[in-house]
Amino acid sequence: MADHRCDNVIIIVRCSPLGPVGTSDHEAILTRILFRRTKDESSTRTLWQWEDTNWEQLRRCLEKTNWASLSQGDVDQQVERLTEVLLGAQERWVLHKQHED
Repeated sequence: MADHRCDNVIIIVRCSPLGPVGTSDHEAILTRILFRRTKDESSTRTLWQWEDTNWEQLRRCLEKTNWASLSQGDVDQQVERLTEVLLGAQERWVLHKQHED
């Protein structure tokens, strides 16, 4: 018997001799391979229900955004502010639920 771990999978191999094959000097071997997946840590993820989005409200929200204010500072600051605005609007106007794996 041999155990081998590969990422989150445990592979167990068991070999058993079955005896000679006919009149030859070969032996038949029964090999059983078991794959077991280790349990991942649970995590929570957000499932966005885009088909149920209030597109009109989302559009109004984005129209009211002061886009010029997002272009101040260095590129990292601009990207951070843009991401905050878009994710904030998404969280407010796109239905979503939390799912635990």
